[in-house]
Amino acid sequence: MQKKNELKNNSKGRTIKRSLLAVSTVFVIGATTVSAQSSDHLSMFFEHGESGIIEHQHSSHISKVVSGIEMEIEETIIGGKSALIIVSFKKEDGTAFSDDIKVSTLELDWKQDVSYMVEQQMTEDHKKLITIFDIDTTKNIDGEKIKIMADHLVNRQTDKVIANGPFHISFEASESNTSRNIDTNINLTAFNEKLTLHTINISANGIGVEGTSQIGQTDELPKYIPVLKVTTLDNTTFELTSGSTSTTESGFKWQYNLDKNGERQLLNSENIKSVMIEGHIIEVTPE
Repeated sequence: MQKKNELKNNSKGRTIKRSLLAVSTVFVIGATTVSAQSSDHLSMFFEHGESGIIEHQHSSHISKVVSGIEMEIEETIIGGKSALIIVSFKKEDGTAFSDDIKVSTLELDWKQDVSYMVEQQMTEDHKKLITIFDIDTTKNIDGEKIKIMADHLVNRQTDKVIANGPFHISFEASESNTSRNIDTNINLTAFNEKLTLHTINISANGIGVEGTSQIGQTDELPKYIPVLKVTTLDNTTFELTSGSTSTTESGFKWQYNLDKNGERQLLNSENIKSVMIEGHIIEVTPE
C-alpha cells in the first residue's frame, strides 16, 4: 500500500509538517479503499485514540455541480491558523463510479501565506471520492473566503479523463464553535533560543501555540519544540507532540496534534482542563 502526501506552499513563510495522517490511525491513501458509512468523513480518517479524544464537527454542505459531478464541502475543523477541510466528489445521480478515480490537480486558492497537504481516497462503494486538506496559515482563518480548485477526474491507473473540470467551490471559513483562544505570557530558553509564547488556540484540530523570538527573528523557525501535556476534566494526562511548525505574521506556531506514538489525533476541546509546557500550566476550563 502506498501513502501519498502532497505539500503545497503559497507563501514566503515556512512550514515543517512532520505528518499529515499517521497510517495506523487513518485510511491509507493509494489503491486501498475504505467504507463510508457515516456523513462524518473525518471519522474515516481518525480513530479513537487511547484518550478517546475524537470530536465530531458540523458539515458545511456547500456544493456545486459541473459535468454531472457534485463537488461538496463535507466537513471543516477551523481553529486559529489551522484547519482540516474535507471535500467530496460524487455523481449527481448518486450512482457509483465504474473506475477507481482521483483528481488530477487539487489546490487551495487563497490570497494569504498558506501551506497545506492534500490526500484523496475513493470510498469502498465507489460513490464518493473524498479529499482532505490540512492547512497552516500565517493569520487567523475565521471569516476568510477560501476557494478549492480541482482539475479533471481521471482514472487512477491510466489517467484517462472520466469527468471534465475544472471544478471550483468557494466558502467563507467559520471558526469551530468549540475553538478557543487563550492569551498567555511564557518565556522559554533552550538551545541558545529565547522564546515568548503569547497565544494558545485549542480546537478539535489540535493545540496551536504561538510565540515570538525575544531577539526579534521573524523569518526563522525555532529549533526547539517542547512536549505539551494535556489534562482532561477527569484528570487524565497525556502528551502531544508538534505535527507542524510554521511562521506567522509576527513569529511562529507549533501545532500539537500527534500522540506519543506520532499518530494523528482529533481533540475533544471541551474536555480539556489545562495544558502544560515546560512546567508552565495554562488553565483552559475552570473547575
